Amino acid sequence: MKRINKIDILKGIAIICMVLGHALQLYNGEDYRNEKIFYSNVVYKIIYTFHMPLFMLVSGYLFFISLQKDNSFKMIKRKVITYSIPIIVFAILKTLPHAYIQGFSFLLIKDVAYNVLHTLWFLWALIYACVSVWVFEKINNQNLKCMMCMIAIALVFITPDILMSNVFKYTIPYFFVGYCYGKKQLNFNKRIYWLSVPVWVLMLFFYGKEHYIYVSGINLNIFRSSNFEIMEKLYIDLYRYIIGLVGCLAVYKIVNVLCKAEENFIVKGIAALGKNTLGMYILTTEIMNEIIYKFLENNSYNFIRTAIISVVVITISFFLTELINKTKYLKLLILGKR
Repeated sequence: MKRINKIDILKGIAIICMVLGHALQLYNGEDYRNEKIFYSNVVYKIIYTFHMPLFMLVSGYLFFISLQKDNSFKMIKRKVITYSIPIIVFAILKTLPHAYIQGFSFLLIKDVAYNVLHTLWFLWALIYACVSVWVFEKINNQNLKCMMCMIAIALVFITPDILMSNVFKYTIPYFFVGYCYGKKQLNFNKRIYWLSVPVWVLMLFFYGKEHYIYVSGINLNIFRSSNFEIMEKLYIDLYRYIIGLVGCLAVYKIVNVLCKAEENFIVKGIAALGKNTLGMYILTTEIMNEIIYKFLENNSYNFIRTAIISVVVITISFFLTELINKTKYLKLLILGKR
């Protein structure tokens, strides 16, 4: 499949935002992290309104293209295996230090199971999304499809937030939007793209701590909350979804402008990063963040230092991913690719 430069740029922007977001959270000292001060950081707030929705929108769009090429059970099985291998490998690696200290026991199996379910959650989101869309597209009855959509929407808001389901309920709908956009079932007028930029900026002024998915989750708790509390929570959830979509449209519009300067080395660099997002996500999340933040426990907040460290992390993870792609067994174990 021929690479789409605009898609690579979008993915590159998303991975830069992810690394910087994690850096703001982890690299500014123990107090800054433990007291959740980063939630009030303007840059962090901007990043977390759109970067995961953007990843999922692009992933949904690319999955549509994949289905045009191969809509078989083998294809979806291959994708599930590709995403599962890094999850299992890093879940085991996370358990090894405990195994070394405590010795091997039945509890280690429990630790591995826990780490499998909580490691690299974005890959779990992709697994659930890909399988759901593939099954959905195998259904020919339109009425049944509509009923399934309504049930899915209801379940998003009424099911409890367990086993990280809050982030799955938040991100997977964007995957469907990206898929529907690729399928031409969903389109946006050019005026909407232009309008999305000022609307996104305006909505940012009203984005508070309660809008973070990690803070409020997605659960109306209809059996325990009053009608007022339910409506207030519904407003928070819908606001979160809307600003995510508007932010993605705004970034897409900005990328359209950037693509006109395609020869610019910065744009080319961002596109190069976009080709390696899977490896960079895995390496920064499970290795580099775990190492770096421990050396910065006594630091206080400093954005310039954080930005510089982020650039270093992005550069190292990029070249490591390139190296891993050239090494057969590392490519399989870390990226799940053959």
